[in-house]
Amino acid sequence: MIAGYRDKRLKGDKDRPAVADSTVREEIYMLSKVLDFAQTEKGISLPRGNPVEKIRKPSESKGRERRLSAEEWKAFEKECRASRNPWLWPAVQLAVETAMRQGELLTLTWSQVDRKNRLAMLDDPEKIKNGEPRAVPLSPAALAVLDALPRSVSGLVLPVRRMTLYSVFAAACAGKGRNYTFHDLRHEALSRLAERGDFNVLELAAVSGHKTLQMLKRYTHLQAAKLADKLARVPG
Repeated sequence: MIAGYRDKRLKGDKDRPAVADSTVREEIYMLSKVLDFAQTEKGISLPRGNPVEKIRKPSESKGRERRLSAEEWKAFEKECRASRNPWLWPAVQLAVETAMRQGELLTLTWSQVDRKNRLAMLDDPEKIKNGEPRAVPLSPAALAVLDALPRSVSGLVLPVRRMTLYSVFAAACAGKGRNYTFHDLRHEALSRLAERGDFNVLELAAVSGHKTLQMLKRYTHLQAAKLADKLARVPG
């Protein structure tokens, strides 16, 4: 039954369109967690064990590699600054400077910003994708953005709804063929850190909040390129 559900979701039918491999993987993973909970916490016996463990899972999709060229970024910045929504450009800047996810940025409150220690304390597991609290270091540029923002009565750093941000972000990208998403800003942030050459993979994970290092492997070639540059330098 689970294998049939997997195949139906991947292929789609007349009632529902096909979905991505990563979506099906996440759905099957959640089902597995529910069945494990039933066995370990509720004492419900599954004589043949957890059936999810016995089926093939869709392959994990590769992370997007889309980055804007210098010219594209300049045009994109111009559109963001001209947006009718004043929160768009600060949101973009903070995303690139912190590598925080959109959901983390939109639920960040001023009480979580430790200006003295230059940290954003993501301490509510309900608002974090992997459920693990972490402290996000704030660069001088990120602090400058925060210092320039007005304080909302809601207590949110970016008092803008997700769909509103989605709409104005899409408008800033429209007509230029960029095929760019807000989540691509996270990739941009981590790429820039990797290109510096002084962040190792563990440090990148501390910034990004990845639970495993597998998703960060694609940034190692950027670090290696910087190391090659260092090796090419003549001592003295």
